[in-house]
Amino acid sequence: MLFQDFSVFFALDEAHDVIRVEANGPIRSADFIDRSIAFYTSLDEPWRYHRLNDMSHSTGFVNLEDLSRMAAFWAPLALRITRPRKVAVVSTSRLVAARIPTVNQLYVSQPHRVFETIETAEAWLYE
Repeated sequence: MLFQDFSVFFALDEAHDVIRVEANGPIRSADFIDRSIAFYTSLDEPWRYHRLNDMSHSTGFVNLEDLSRMAAFWAPLALRITRPRKVAVVSTSRLVAARIPTVNQLYVSQPHRVFETIETAEAWLYE
């Protein structure tokens, strides 16, 4: 039996003011959030950027406890947002889509939407 390991990659797209996150393989929820927090902490002003979370090459989901932990990390940063910032999630998972209303309650100042393709996610972020 072949097991694929979980990986996550981060890139800063300065041209579009977007932090790009790509998750691959079976998601380990706490690990995903830990790596995300470490990356955002490494940036001088992470609140300046939109976020594009490409989860289309992964399986599973980030659990509510870890989503809440990430929201708590972002709460003081969100106070510094001076321009509207959005979060696009690329996924075909019905569970991910169904959880977006809950996520939007956690991140009041940063609307989240789910898209099935990178292209539609980018179009929304860049509008």
